[in-house]
Amino acid sequence: MDAPRISIVTPSLNQAEFLEAALESIHSQDYPNLEHIIIDGGSTDGSLAVLERWAPKLAFLQSRPDGGQTDALIQGFARATGEILAWLNADDLLEPGALAEVAVFFSDHPADRFVFGDSCWIDRMGRIARQKREMPFVRFIWLRTYDYIPQPSAFWKR
Repeated sequence: MDAPRISIVTPSLNQAEFLEAALESIHSQDYPNLEHIIIDGGSTDGSLAVLERWAPKLAFLQSRPDGGQTDALIQGFARATGEILAWLNADDLLEPGALAEVAVFFSDHPADRFVFGDSCWIDRMGRIARQKREMPFVRFIWLRTYDYIPQPSAFWKR
């Protein structure tokens, strides 16, 4: 199986405290076809120093005032070229092996367009504060009624 390109957009504004861990969680995936785009809203807290260290691994980095998270995501996805898309906020993490697992899932289920998985909330001390487990099936009404899909674990096809 050829590894499909996975594009991840990371919107950020003044997230220096969390950026290093988020970037490490993405770029330690050992996934061969990753495109990572960061749209920073003009951070003033030291985020740029972190981002500049990681710049060689990024497909695109922009730091300037923008219209907020939605605007940053629109800008980032407009640049994305991947077959599979996702966004990871600057204070979120990917589990090791997540990108390979997503690629295998879409390869094994070519008709599926969207996938999401388990997620957990981590406090500032690095402890798991809450977990949300994937259900073996999801009823459509749940998707429309509840905040059921954990955004950091959501991936979709172009």
